[in-house]
Amino acid sequence: MHHFIFPTQDTWISSGSSTITGESFRDQNFGRDQILEVKKFYYNNKLDHQTRALINFDGTEFTNMSQSIVKGDITNPKFYLRLYEAAGNAELSEEYKLIVNPISQSWVEGTGKFGDDPKNTNGCSWENRSNPIGGNNVSWSKA
Repeated sequence: MHHFIFPTQDTWISSGSSTITGESFRDQNFGRDQILEVKKFYYNNKLDHQTRALINFDGTEFTNMSQSIVKGDITNPKFYLRLYEAAGNAELSEEYKLIVNPISQSWVEGTGKFGDDPKNTNGCSWENRSNPIGGNNVSWSKA
């Protein structure tokens, strides 16, 4: 039997800055981008910065499935995360190694896109897990 659970929110965050203008991406939100950009960015043949994708699987569907696994109603579950390369990137590499880690803090998807001018900082970013319009930002905890 197959059961599909879709994320309730997703975004990507960047630790870098523009090589053209120098403007930082660290506080920028990309919550409404259609593509989650997971990459290492190289500049002048050295690692310049990296990005991370955040995907939140939440809600009753996820909770019910988790409880069924704990109770033993579902045994030997297998989970698959479907990822695809964006057009124009296929020649870069044939193998990818992803590391997946849980996040123990809540975060807000936000409404920004990479090409926003001025940039949108509403939502999570490399620096903040929340930054509401007209409110106070909430930084990621380092603990």
